Amino acid sequence: GKVTVYCLSLANIVRLRASLPAEIMTLKINVAKETCFRVRYINELVKKNFLFYEIQHATVKKSRHDESEILRKVLFIEHSQKIDADIEKIMMRLKFFRDLEPDELTCLCKHVRCFSAPKSTALYHEGDKGSCFYLSLLGAVQAIVYYGGKFSKLALYGPGEIFGQITYIDQKPHMTSALLREEALFLEFNASVMDIIKNENYGLWVKIHDLLFLELAKILRNIETVSYTHLTLPTNREV
Repeated sequence: GKVTVYCLSLANIVRLRASLPAEIMTLKINVAKETCFRVRYINELVKKNFLFYEIQHATVKKSRHDESEILRKVLFIEHSQKIDADIEKIMMRLKFFRDLEPDELTCLCKHVRCFSAPKSTALYHEGDKGSCFYLSLLGAVQAIVYYGGKFSKLALYGPGEIFGQITYIDQKPHMTSALLREEALFLEFNASVMDIIKNENYGLWVKIHDLLFLELAKILRNIETVSYTHLTLPTNREV
């Protein structure tokens, strides 16, 4: 049918961000919410179709952890630590932190929580509600789905990658569980911390969200490369 389409190139977004920062950020957040919707939709289709098929044919290996054991190991973040010189050295190995201005790095170190956790700890579970996300400094985190009495491994997050970001953007429950493959070190960003950063250093707030959006776009790009012969995305959604 008859359609009116507005096209905004990446070059225009970069150009307009200098003169219309708030408007461009609103646009990007709306696009991110739409991306979250698509990722969640595909996630449900994969669970209902592919994972069920795999489980029926016994191709999904059972984890050495049962569900109750993982539930007992849910991480309650009580022992956060200050970002000292050693942790800052670890951070500066990652490009995101090296690209920050001195005042931005100071603001981040002042407000963001840093914590470590042992292997096999669950950071969160599928269905949990929360508005925080994590940036890995050391170690590896496995995203898993518990379905039909078994675990299916999905993405693996390493240093410099952000995970748990979808629930932060659209305020809906986690789609997966996050299980530590080894002892790991993280920065935790929650909604209240992000509000403080926004008020104290808007440039840092924008850069963190830019990283979030890039990671979210990468997730969508990866899953859309998979050929779904009988699965289609919903249409006619407003961005």
